[in-house]
Amino acid sequence: MHTSLVVAGLTVTEPAAEIAADPRLLSICRQLQLSQRDWQFESWAHLRDDLRMRDAAQSLLRMTGRLDRLGRYSHGGFDFWYTDRWNSRPEFCRG
Repeated sequence: MHTSLVVAGLTVTEPAAEIAADPRLLSICRQLQLSQRDWQFESWAHLRDDLRMRDAAQSLLRMTGRLDRLGRYSHGGFDFWYTDRWNSRPEFCRG
């Protein structure tokens, strides 16, 4: 299962099993009030304008070493796309 987290223009993608296995990622998902069922969706754009959600997403990016503003991070055969620009359409790409 592949998941894309979209908050305030930030996109993070993770295999759902990796989220479930990582206490740090689980903690952020709890802060975002997201259940395992929510991870099935590729777009959580409805969270984009919530500052609290944006801050939690930025924390997630920092903890996983992905906040580099380059917009792309590759890991485990997957490409992770994100942008820190507000009101931009995030991109999702499976590598």
